[in-house]
Amino acid sequence: GIAKGLDRMENDDDLAHRDRGDIDAFLMGRRMYDFGSALHVIKPQQHIEPKTAIHVLEQLMHEGLGLPDDWTRYLSIDPSHTCSACLFGVVPPPEYRGVEMGNRLIIEKEVVLKMHTPSAFAEALRPHTEGLKFEAFVMDQMAGRQTTIGAEVGVFQAYEDQFRKQGIRSRVTKYGFMKGCNEKGLRRRSVRDLLEPMEGGWPRLMVTQKCAITIRQMYEFRKKSIKDQDGYDIPTDDGVNERIYDNVIALEYLGQYITERIREGTAYVSPSEYRVVGSPAYFASQAMLAKMNKEAGGSYVHLGPGATA
Repeated sequence: GIAKGLDRMENDDDLAHRDRGDIDAFLMGRRMYDFGSALHVIKPQQHIEPKTAIHVLEQLMHEGLGLPDDWTRYLSIDPSHTCSACLFGVVPPPEYRGVEMGNRLIIEKEVVLKMHTPSAFAEALRPHTEGLKFEAFVMDQMAGRQTTIGAEVGVFQAYEDQFRKQGIRSRVTKYGFMKGCNEKGLRRRSVRDLLEPMEGGWPRLMVTQKCAITIRQMYEFRKKSIKDQDGYDIPTDDGVNERIYDNVIALEYLGQYITERIREGTAYVSPSEYRVVGSPAYFASQAMLAKMNKEAGGSYVHLGPGATA
C-alpha cells in the first residue's frame, strides 16, 4: 500500500510539500497527520472496467458527475465568528458496479465562509445541498454552547433555526445537529486510523480534489512541542494555532462520528430507509433522539437504520 503511494508521489504537489520540509517534519513527529495527495486525494483517472474501490472512485471523478446521489451523506460543521467550515462526507455502499467498496469515508466537498451569520451560512450552503439526502449533521459542541454575535440563542439553536428556514435537513437529526466528540485525542486517533492504508492497500479516508483548503490544512497542521529536561523538543497531541484549522477540526468530528457508525455497521444507509421519513414512528423516534441527545450533555445517541421503521 505504501509502495503504491510512493509510486504516485512524483507529482508537483507532493514535491512542493516535500521541498518545504513536510516529510522531515512528519518524520520528526511534528505533523499532526500523515496525509499525502499520493494516497489520500482522489484524482480523475479513466478505468474502462474498474476492479477496485479506488478505481471506482477515480472513474467517477473522471466522469465528472461526482459521487452518486444515493450514497450516504453527512455534514460536519466547525462554526466560529471568524471562519466556519462545512465538510460533506460520503459513505459508499458495500458494493458498487460489482466492486467491493469496503468501509470508506470520502470528503466530497467543502464550504468555507468568513465573517458571517448563521443565516448567511445556511443561505450559502443551501445550493450545495439541493437534491441530496443526508443521514446526519455533526457540529462542534463547544461552539454549540456559545451564543452567536448579536443573538440571545446558542449556536446550535441559531443554526438549527436557519437550516429549518432553508429546508436543509437530515434523516437522523432533522434540522439540528449531533454533538461532535469532545475528546480531542479520541477524534485524532480515529482520523489517523482512517488515514492508514488498510483495505486493498488504500486508506479508508480520502478527499476529492475539490477540497483544496482541507488538503492544504491537513499538510500544514503541526503539533505543539514542549521541551524536556534536556532541552529537546517533544511533540504533544495539541496543535499549533488549532483555531485556524477549521476544516481539519470539522474532519476530526466527522471522522470520529463515522468511525462509531462503521463499528456499528450503520455508516452506510440504504436509500430505502429514507422512505419512512413521513411515518408517525419516525417522528416519535426523532423526538426521543432529540431528548436523549440533549440529556447526554456532550455525547450523542444514534438510531441506526431500521430503528425508525
